[in-house]
Order: sequence, then C-alpha cells, then structure tokens
Amino acid sequence: MLRSKGGDAPLPYGILITRIMQYSGVDLSVDASTTIGLRQQFSTNSLKKLNIVNVNGVWQHAHANEHDQDMQITMHGLEHMDGRMQQIEENVHRVEQNVHRMEENFSHLTIDMNRRFDEVNFNVNEILHKLDNIQHSSH
Repeated sequence: MLRSKGGDAPLPYGILITRIMQYSGVDLSVDASTTIGLRQQFSTNSLKKLNIVNVNGVWQHAHANEHDQDMQITMHGLEHMDGRMQQIEENVHRVEQNVHRMEENFSHLTIDMNRRFDEVNFNVNEILHKLDNIQHSSH
C-alpha cells in the first residue's frame, strides 16, 4: 500500500473511491457502513491534505456545497457539450460528403480534360500532317 509522506499513514483510498462514486452520481445511501480496522486507519494530516475536515464529528470535504454546485454546473456543461458534439459530428459528416462530391467532380473534370487534350492533340497532328503534305507537294 502506498503511504503518504506525513506520518507514514496509508492513503485513504476508500474515501477517494467514495468521492469519485458520489461525483459520478452513484447512490451510496443503500451501502452498509464498514468498521475500519487498525490497518486501514490514516492520520488526520492525510485527510487535511485531501481537504477533508471534521465538522461536528462528521468527516466531509471542506467545500461540499461548492462541490455540489460545481457538479451541477459540470452536468449542465456536459449536456450542453453533448449537443455540441452531435452538431460537430453532423458538420464533419457534411464536410466528408462535400469532399466526396468534389472528388467525383474532379474525376469527371479530369476525364473531360483528358478527352479535350486528346482531341486537340489529334487536330494538331492532323494540321501538321496536312502541312507536311503541302510542303512535299510543292517541292
């Protein structure tokens, strides 16, 4: 087990995991409480470093109210972010469709240009051939 620097007390993983679960919205009211044995005890310095304080005999995060407000703001932000992500995905899909359409148009343009160059090349060769014939007939 990792130990904190102050007093060589073990880190309070249970509290950390509980806070993570609470932050994630897990209902912990149905959980049975667990008696902490001597090996699982940790110093109050470790708790204070994690900003956990004893208020009227109950250990709690020092900024519980701020945390709840932050969590509400975060949840609202996530809902807002979901809408933005969907909009971004739709925009990306539209861009991909437009790029595909442009690639098809360039492909058709290339085919048309190649056909036109072949026609021009044929006509130039025909003109050169006629000029050669005229020069040979005049000699």
